[in-house]
Amino acid sequence: MSPKARTNATMKIKLQNIKILAINYAVFVTLLVTLELAGQVGYRLLKGRFLFDDPPNVIFEEHPYLSGVAKKNQHYVNTKGIVITTDSNGFRITRKGDYDKASKNVVCLGGSTTFGTLVTDEDSWPYQLQEKLGPDYNVYNMGIPGYSTMEAMIQLITTVPELKPQIIIVYEGWNDIRNYHVTPHSTDYYWHGMSQKTNLEFGNKNFWTIFFIPKMIQNIANRFWPQSYELKNAEVFSTNDPYVDSLYVRNMRTIKLLGETLNAKMVFIPQVMNIDSLSRSTATYAWTPHIQNNQMPRMMEGFSLLIQKTIKPDKNTIVLNNILHNVPWTAKDFADYGHFNKNGGDVFSKIVRSAIQELESND
Repeated sequence: MSPKARTNATMKIKLQNIKILAINYAVFVTLLVTLELAGQVGYRLLKGRFLFDDPPNVIFEEHPYLSGVAKKNQHYVNTKGIVITTDSNGFRITRKGDYDKASKNVVCLGGSTTFGTLVTDEDSWPYQLQEKLGPDYNVYNMGIPGYSTMEAMIQLITTVPELKPQIIIVYEGWNDIRNYHVTPHSTDYYWHGMSQKTNLEFGNKNFWTIFFIPKMIQNIANRFWPQSYELKNAEVFSTNDPYVDSLYVRNMRTIKLLGETLNAKMVFIPQVMNIDSLSRSTATYAWTPHIQNNQMPRMMEGFSLLIQKTIKPDKNTIVLNNILHNVPWTAKDFADYGHFNKNGGDVFSKIVRSAIQELESND
């Protein structure tokens, strides 16, 4: 074969190789694009939005000390028609007009059950409490989904003092008990706090959140190499967790002391839950992955007893330790396992109003 023929043959082989490579590349890219499109469409069908769209809870943002806070002056309506509005403080509104500087300030601390998840603004119990107390009071809804006693302590050090409250309502429990049997143990609820970055959906977009393929790869990687704030063991327990119990007691004592430094009257309320529904369920609620649903009422009752033993009533303090059993709660009072609907919020706000009136009668 002549040199020219060999050169032509070599060029032909190279062209064939380039052609094969181009075809393989085109097939590979086509498969990636198809997988990405299929993933985006599947996510849209499942979640109601594409990954590259803004997440549904754009109302929240990150914070250097708290697990997250609500943005100021937001108005959001979700696909179910639930309206969430925040004021100039970043608190969920409790009235249509401005706060009255001459009125008494009532601060409501808690998680999503205080914030009013699953109900529109006017149906949250702090909003209903404001209506029942009237214009002589300013009710501040400082609840944020996911907040535990840990966040309540931070609020009492940082933001609550600026409001100079006369009354502080503490409604905590569910987010503390969420830490039951989570390992490794942590004095600051580390796992719970870190998980709120996903729960509150801050809307921070990056390569790993807006494309399906990278997100799928990340989820697979997390499954085999979980982050320190992810559950490593989803074993279900039927017993309480003495370690978390001790933290809850410690935090409640600190909350009481912080409230006293503010010269505020305080109402401590054990978490109210949908016992009817929980008692009939043998499943595990995603929010409390280590506790079988039908065991939750008993464990929450244990938290109620801890409050009774830790917080001693006096002329400036009320503990509503009988709220779980002295009130005929039914499934009709809840939107799910523990969040009040409008009816439940009405009943609860009446109880809180009575507690406030009792405290003020001691003056």
